Amino acid sequence: MRFARHMPRHRKNVAVDRLLGGNTAADRRLRSLLMDAYEQDGGELLAHIGDRVALARRQIARAIEVLDAYRREVAGGFHSAFAVAVLLIRVMVREGVEPNDLDPRIIVLGLTALSADCLAAFAADRRLETGVGVPMSEADHIDRGVLAFLTFVGRPRRPRLTAKQLIRLTQEASRRGVHQTVQARLKASDWPPPLGWSPDGEFGGARVRHLASLDALSAEGKEMENCLREGFFDKRAALGEVALFSIQVGADRATLALQPSETRIGVQLWLTGWRMIEFRGKANREPSAACRRVGDLVAAGLNENCPVEVPDAEIKRREAVFAAFNSSRSFNKDLGNANERWRETYARLLPRSLASASPAAIVDEYLGTAL
Repeated sequence: MRFARHMPRHRKNVAVDRLLGGNTAADRRLRSLLMDAYEQDGGELLAHIGDRVALARRQIARAIEVLDAYRREVAGGFHSAFAVAVLLIRVMVREGVEPNDLDPRIIVLGLTALSADCLAAFAADRRLETGVGVPMSEADHIDRGVLAFLTFVGRPRRPRLTAKQLIRLTQEASRRGVHQTVQARLKASDWPPPLGWSPDGEFGGARVRHLASLDALSAEGKEMENCLREGFFDKRAALGEVALFSIQVGADRATLALQPSETRIGVQLWLTGWRMIEFRGKANREPSAACRRVGDLVAAGLNENCPVEVPDAEIKRREAVFAAFNSSRSFNKDLGNANERWRETYARLLPRSLASASPAAIVDEYLGTAL
């Protein structure tokens, strides 16, 4: 196995061979990520894997989900998305972190919010290059700021952030960062219910509420102790890319997420169906059988109304919401304000040895390392 030959200390390690086995597209991505992680940590990283192959595969699979989420959310290159995934693998494997509670979208939103608030301004000011000859003016400043931060915390052999610290930082950044400006704009306006939804539907006496505002999502997340409190679905719900419902049957509660399938025929947009993408009880436990039956009724009721044409007014509403979210990605050009935001919002979340650095110093370190 060619990859194993790069690691002679572990060539005879059956567990590592099992981890690297296979030649599917997913296995090739796994090997590529693990190779980069190995090059930064050497055999020390693989020594942490030992016999925990199943856990390591889950960790790397979750890192790939983060990579994919980053590529969708950030208008940048592959290098920073890959670097995020590699750092996650390194900290998760070292500490034996179970990845189930690691939310890919929160990691991405947190890092991009931190960069937009503080680092992107300095990256733009230094006219940082991507490493492939594209001027900073033609690249995404937030993407480059993220890469600078990852270089700063992801030292070879031993990352300067633990998994717990990285997750806490990104959770806080996503909640308190630049995306708050978008939330403020959307607070006052609810979004419409999904086409075909009737709150008076027959649900066997259950209470079913469509969550139609950021306040409703946040309240549901806090009460149910799930990712809604972190803003995970804010953008998608506001854009009509997901419909969220709170279900209560007696003392049992659950949160349901349905994703619409839409297709354009000529100039008309049609809603063709709904599918369940998340259904969780409190603290992300499995929903009760009673809640699940009601969730199935909600999905079935919406699907009975399909296909249906999406009204022009709804398309224009989504365009306005998208513009509001997109404008939040404009980076902070006030360097003094970026320093202040770093010190007040983010530095307190970092180990003392890292908190003393400034955004300018982080970007300068990346310049010296990468170019």
